[in-house]
Amino acid sequence: MNGPAVHISRIRRYINERNAKRAIRCVIGAVFVFAGISKLLDPIKFIDVLESIINLSYYPLLIGSYIFSLVEIAIGLLIVFKPVREVLYVSTGFLSVFCIFLLWQIMTYATPDCGCYGSILNVTNKQQLLNDVALLMGTIYLLY
Repeated sequence: MNGPAVHISRIRRYINERNAKRAIRCVIGAVFVFAGISKLLDPIKFIDVLESIINLSYYPLLIGSYIFSLVEIAIGLLIVFKPVREVLYVSTGFLSVFCIFLLWQIMTYATPDCGCYGSILNVTNKQQLLNDVALLMGTIYLLY
């Protein structure tokens, strides 16, 4: 009698894991899309943060912020709708760079806000670091 019960528990575990991965993909993708759209709508705050790091004039930073925002939106949409390993590797790389950048900002007190969500959502660097670490853990979970 153990046979069917064991198969049903394996099926339930598989369905639960699949749904968990789907939910994690949707959350990570939604955060990427929201961050990209918020930077597109109001790039000034993000440009101010970039100016504190990179010594460039306004227009190259504006173009760079638009390109970065579009890439961020594309990554978010790909994570949700076409979850291939390559997209997860890219998002893991992005999140790793974000974490390193935020650690640098926290240690040097460069800016109080990372500009990650434009002026739509004010988040401190420490809050955003916790958010990025959680997202990074989610992408690593999806990879393995």
